[in-house]
Amino acid sequence: MIEPFLNKRHPLGWGRPRLVNTREVVNAIFYLLKTGCQWRSLPHDFPPWPVVFYYFKKWRNQGTWAQLNQALTQCSQRNAPLS
Repeated sequence: MIEPFLNKRHPLGWGRPRLVNTREVVNAIFYLLKTGCQWRSLPHDFPPWPVVFYYFKKWRNQGTWAQLNQALTQCSQRNAPLS
């Protein structure tokens, strides 16, 4: 459900291929939000904190989190499965 929002590429295909798994970045962001730890204290099981912070800031500035929240809210209101 959330993959299409987070794996958006440039419309013309510009840019380098990603070297980091975006699912791991999302897991790291959720971990930060749940535990309240600092960016620099992110466990080493996740991608490096500057990478996680870059994607968090990028998705925040592009409005991706707001779009994702809206889509999940609409999905839950319709009682539709998330798959």
